[in-house]
Amino acid sequence: MRTKLTYLADHDQRLVYLNGKKSDIENDWLLLFNHGGTNDELEWLFDDRACFYTNEKKLLSGLTSIYWHRLLNHDETMTDETADVIAPSMAQDTINSMEKESSKPIYLALNQPYKNLTVFGMGTIETTDEKGFSKGTL
Repeated sequence: MRTKLTYLADHDQRLVYLNGKKSDIENDWLLLFNHGGTNDELEWLFDDRACFYTNEKKLLSGLTSIYWHRLLNHDETMTDETADVIAPSMAQDTINSMEKESSKPIYLALNQPYKNLTVFGMGTIETTDEKGFSKGTL
């Protein structure tokens, strides 16, 4: 990937940011989109920053496919079997090296609900241990 990948995460959902030159962002997003890493639209935030929603399984699958094709296209001695072994670890390394922009859930970090969702009031929740409840340990 030519862009720096960063993310916000909430359970399995990821808001992935592509940071870099506009042309690199467009190319990396198209690669991920065409290889099944996302089916979401690219949303531009700044000239050098855009984002899209996906989940970790799709992202891993898309990156694996990208690396598999790159390995075979750039090395004439590479076999399908060797690429099958190397590509998943390259994809996992890319995901592991992505910087998490906030430890807050996506909707709190963005101060808005998930894309295309609405927030509904559900009443009052009471607990005897408010600290444990707010940390999600109850």
